[in-house]
Amino acid sequence: MAILVTQMFPSVMLYVPYYKVMSNLGLNNTRLGLVLVYVGSVIPFCTWMMYGFFNTVSQELDQAAMVDGAGRIYIFWKIVMPLTLPGLISTIIYAFIQGWNEYMFAMVFTNSDELRTLPVAIGQMSKSYSIYWNDLMAASCFASLPLLVLFLFLQKYFIANMTGGAVKE
Repeated sequence: MAILVTQMFPSVMLYVPYYKVMSNLGLNNTRLGLVLVYVGSVIPFCTWMMYGFFNTVSQELDQAAMVDGAGRIYIFWKIVMPLTLPGLISTIIYAFIQGWNEYMFAMVFTNSDELRTLPVAIGQMSKSYSIYWNDLMAASCFASLPLLVLFLFLQKYFIANMTGGAVKE
């Protein structure tokens, strides 16, 4: 429940503490600092999502495997993980999309053009007196390609997760 409560605070509240911590650690304007901020902002919701998926696995399966002599690690990797794979794939898709589309953290924590992310670069294409619509739309299409490719390759897992609870057993 504590993890879910952290999601109730708006992310804008976290900019100043994150910036202070990043400055103290010397991670401002670095890729590592940006990755740490992205991971820290996405982990609570991903944890909550995976908690729900792991709760759907029946404990009788664990107990049956233990009776057969399987160890905890074997049970986790060979029984539980295959059953929760659609949920894991959905969580990975969610985390990737959150990181790929994130704008404000990248805008606040990076100063150099080499470290700016694609959403920040697209946002900087509009100037105060002119907007280059052709370039802006081309960059937006280019930015959506990795998400489209990711979804096409992982579509079967995503659809399996969406329809997983549709039939009552």
